Amino acid sequence: MNPAALPPTPGAFSLAVPPLLAALAPARSILIAGAGGGFDVYAGPPLAFALWHGGAQVHLASLSFSELELIDRDAWVAEHVAAVQPDTTSPDWYFPERTLARWLAAHELPSTVYAFPPLGVQPLRAAYRHLVEQLDIDAVVLVDGGTDVLLRGDESNLGTPVEDITSLAAVAALDVPVKLVTSLGFGIDAYDGVNHVQVLENLAALDRDGGYLGALSIPGSSREAALYRDAVADAQAATPDRPSIVQGQIAAATSGAFGDIRFTRRTGGGDLLVNPLMAIYFTVDLDKLAARCLYLDRIESTIGRRQVITRIQAFRDELRNARTPRTFPH
Repeated sequence: MNPAALPPTPGAFSLAVPPLLAALAPARSILIAGAGGGFDVYAGPPLAFALWHGGAQVHLASLSFSELELIDRDAWVAEHVAAVQPDTTSPDWYFPERTLARWLAAHELPSTVYAFPPLGVQPLRAAYRHLVEQLDIDAVVLVDGGTDVLLRGDESNLGTPVEDITSLAAVAALDVPVKLVTSLGFGIDAYDGVNHVQVLENLAALDRDGGYLGALSIPGSSREAALYRDAVADAQAATPDRPSIVQGQIAAATSGAFGDIRFTRRTGGGDLLVNPLMAIYFTVDLDKLAARCLYLDRIESTIGRRQVITRIQAFRDELRNARTPRTFPH
């Protein structure tokens, strides 16, 4: 039989439509949330731009590193959920959520960025649940600037997993039809000791489980890339003393930059390797990713961030068979 004539496997994706977009196509209201805190939310707008352009309703959220307790009282829409607007006031000089909200408003795009304080799993889940109910969310996409969220726990180094894995655990228990994780910035976490051969090994295992939705490049000449670069440049200008190393590298990659590209003194201690892989979304099914995390059960009952830190460290201290890091052979 001609392979082209074979019927598609039920539930399978097609090369004709990127699986990330195919998975989100039925959704009426989509929440794109930065999983790792701080500027991670900036990994979401390129996807949001494409979805907004197609007519989808998209909301942005962020696990914030800002001093949210200092913002306007009327910005709080629920316990642990702040709706940051362009005019939200705060004395905190580091406020990526408001910087993004102002940039979005200047470009006549939906400009509310919901913000969560750094929390343990239980209160963060309650915060997500509030947004899911209030915004009638039927698809959640956690975005990670880097690849920490894709690590299962037995790798040679986990990078900086605390916020990423807290977000993963919080959303895993939500009753939402579509839950995805997408990683933008492949290779960046080598700066924090992550071995990316092990990231690829994890993606292959997820593919065998039916949980890998493939890779989707942001074309450098696209409207999405141009808007993203402008947003990142705006954020760098707003936070000159602490610009995002991650988003700066991704933005450079979308413009065709390659190699040790310097844009801040914060990267003076090591060599960067900006390259096209950094401008690719690697997407997985959230529930299948959560099921492979070896220590997710340990942080399930956490209330505060410090508990998450100590329980991850306890898991690592007890680990006897960490995978050996390997060099990519090509």
